[in-house]
Amino acid sequence: MAQEQVLDTRHMSMPEPLLAVLAALDVLPAGVTLRLITERDPLLLYPLLDARGFRWTRLGGDAGGWQVLIRHTGDRAAGDAGTPGQP
Repeated sequence: MAQEQVLDTRHMSMPEPLLAVLAALDVLPAGVTLRLITERDPLLLYPLLDARGFRWTRLGGDAGGWQVLIRHTGDRAAGDAGTPGQP
């Protein structure tokens, strides 16, 4: 099973959540999935992930917030063998 890091940005003010995600992705090791928890669907983040070659899966939102799984494209250790974007 792949390792996972959790980044909860629900307590942050804009633009801190976006900056925190990008900083976390800069150092995300191979084989590790980043689980992002946000207050709302991070629509501005998805094109940035695609441009940087990350694969992401939006899990949807509920009263607890939105969750997005982010991993390196083609990172078999993190359970991905696809192309950038949402599977």
